[in-house]
Amino acid sequence: MKHPYRDIHEATGDHEPFWYDQNGVPRYCEFTPDDVPNIYADQAALYVIQCAGCGQHFTVADSCDSVILRYDFLERLVEAVREGRGLAEAISYGDAPYHEHPTGGQCAGTTMQSDTFRVLEIWWRRSGREWERWEPEAAREKAAPDG
Repeated sequence: MKHPYRDIHEATGDHEPFWYDQNGVPRYCEFTPDDVPNIYADQAALYVIQCAGCGQHFTVADSCDSVILRYDFLERLVEAVREGRGLAEAISYGDAPYHEHPTGGQCAGTTMQSDTFRVLEIWWRRSGREWERWEPEAAREKAAPDG
């Protein structure tokens, strides 16, 4: 379960965040991979999840790095493309960001695994280089981007 971050939500009023980071922090800027909280990240993803409790959709970002490889997006996504599966099957956010259920109160889905609905963007970089957008079509040609 992720923190509710009520102070941030209250400070921004009724404005919906553009996206949530991997910690469930609401973000009010356009997504760039430089904005993920992991400063060592060399892979970043922006995707849409669906709450398992109420069905609400959230745009979320996640990242990983080669130091503490929490989740290797490219390896899983390349495998999904090669096997003809959808990209959404290869990536997972975990619990949905904290939110209220449409009927009131905390949504039970904030304590359940969310479903990935659609992958929007995948980014990667090697050895401190600039971020590059990963294109799934390239996965059919080779296993991973060259560093």
